Amino acid sequence: MRLSYWDYEGTCHTGVSRIAASMKRVHMVSHSPMGDDYVNNIYTMIGRQPGWPPMSTSVMDRLTLGNGEVNLPGALEEMIRYDHPDLALITRTCSASLLQEDLDALAHTAEIGDTQIVTYTPSPFRVQENQAADEVFSKLVERFAVAQEPTATPTVNILGPSAMGFHSRDDLISLRRMIAPLGIGINVVAPY
Repeated sequence: MRLSYWDYEGTCHTGVSRIAASMKRVHMVSHSPMGDDYVNNIYTMIGRQPGWPPMSTSVMDRLTLGNGEVNLPGALEEMIRYDHPDLALITRTCSASLLQEDLDALAHTAEIGDTQIVTYTPSPFRVQENQAADEVFSKLVERFAVAQEPTATPTVNILGPSAMGFHSRDDLISLRRMIAPLGIGINVVAPY
């Protein structure tokens, strides 16, 4: 593990979950074996965010693996039926990556309606939490950002702060306090 901002980095899917938990109408589905679905607990216990985080797990158990079944399409359909997100972020845990399943192909067999799907499946043994959060956020910006007209007054975009980011809330408060006296407005804070 790499020491980052005085905090040890988590796994790749933890970085993806930080982005999903930061944005409205986005839901993360983690394809993982039973026992690897601890990310929800991190957000409710450590992050102390209001409400349940927008995360689901497509669980693989011994019966699923033994029969060659994949629960991802069913988990996606159930999540969409109950949560109605605009975007589903799909990733897998380190353990699930060993199976080398094509999550993009599996996800597109689900009946998803108008929900957009973005899969992010790098090698979790090479990519850790912070890099994964950066990459998935960049992927979302490239896919969904649209050009805007320049504002009449000076403004900035603050990019980077996310849920469970080290000091993100405090840093954002400090940035706003520094920018406001300068007469600079804030267009967007993303993904937070």
